[in-house]
Formats: sequence, structure tokens, C-alpha cells
Amino acid sequence: MDELHLGGEYVFVRATPVVALRAGVWLDPDHQIRSKSNEPVSRALQPPGEDQEHFTFGAGAAFRSFQVDVGVDLADQVSAFSGSGIYSF
Repeated sequence: MDELHLGGEYVFVRATPVVALRAGVWLDPDHQIRSKSNEPVSRALQPPGEDQEHFTFGAGAAFRSFQVDVGVDLADQVSAFSGSGIYSF
């Protein structure tokens, strides 16, 4: 199955620090094995699933010697938050 992703980023390059804003959307198809049987046990162990749409947002700031980025992925069943930092010496 294919996963379709669409995203964009806008960078304020003249700002100090350099700041980036990000947003996106992607489709997460149902990847689990599903039963096509009408048996109650099979349907209970492998119930039908649904595709999920994810909406993502993030921001980052790049200073002279370090960079900080954060992002969030929002969906009906699972949401995630990420953060990272880079120090250059």
C-alpha cells in the first residue's frame, strides 16, 4: 500500500535566529491483516480497520551553534510529539 504525504515549510531566513514553520498531511492506510470470514472468532481476532489521516505541524530555530526543532503528528487513534536539538562545536 502507498502512503501519500504532502508537506510544506516556510523559512524566515533574515530572522536571527533563522526560524522555520512546517505543516503537512498524510494518509496512513490500514496495514493490519484482516479476516474476510464471517466466523465470529476470526472477526473478533482480526476486526476491520480504517485508514487514518494525520495532520502535522512543526517549528524550528537555528542559532549560531545550536538548533532546536519540535513537531506534532495528530490523528484520531494515535498522536505523537517530537523534539530534537543539535549542538555544533
